[in-house]
Amino acid sequence: MKKSVKSNGSKNNAVKNNKPAKAAKPAPKKGAKPAKAEKREMRKPVRRFVFEFPVSRVAHKLGKLGWKPADAFNAIRKMKGCADVLASTIRTQVGLGKAGQRNKQLAELTGKQIAQLKKLAAAA
Repeated sequence: MKKSVKSNGSKNNAVKNNKPAKAAKPAPKKGAKPAKAEKREMRKPVRRFVFEFPVSRVAHKLGKLGWKPADAFNAIRKMKGCADVLASTIRTQVGLGKAGQRNKQLAELTGKQIAQLKKLAAAA
């Protein structure tokens, strides 16, 4: 009887993607402990507020009002206590507000508060 041989069209039998097989890893020594992955410092989540509303809700509202992400970011970063807010947070929430996605409880900003944010955005 004939032995069946796998072929992938190359001259070498049983070679996947025309690449040679990888060498097997050496067996671990007896009694050796596996190496532990180093723990990475995680950023501690901190809630930031603008006009007593969470930053994400304010950014979402600004997106609904048609603000550009850069303007919203500049305005929010200049508010007291919001200097370390990530640009990605603001950009994401403004985008979701513009798209009308995510039924979030929006910040109820007054006309004076929106005017103050516009002034801060224009100062950049």
